[in-house]
Amino acid sequence: MTTTYEVANQIVRSLAVGGRTTHVLDSNGNQQIVKNPDGKRVTTTWNFEIQPTQYNQPGNLTYPLVTISYTLTIKAPKRKPAHAHHDELHLGRRELPRRIRRHECDQRRVHE
Repeated sequence: MTTTYEVANQIVRSLAVGGRTTHVLDSNGNQQIVKNPDGKRVTTTWNFEIQPTQYNQPGNLTYPLVTISYTLTIKAPKRKPAHAHHDELHLGRRELPRRIRRHECDQRRVHE
């Protein structure tokens, strides 16, 4: 089997013992049409999130048209307790990194 790729490493055509399969890409680089050696075609429709939404395959008697839908599920972030924000804004001197405390002490010695 011989396979030919385009610049973005997408298959353009493949040649096997059974014949040549051609792949046509849309303007976004998504595989839009696949033409099999027997002449049957599969056309794919994509949504704005680059997900396939429909396969039109008239040569397939069982599933000539396959439609795919997606459901967006959003989970709310876990909330911090009300006091957490207050504590983060009012850090005590003990919570500061050691090098900052040392720098403050050095500054006081210079000004004494």
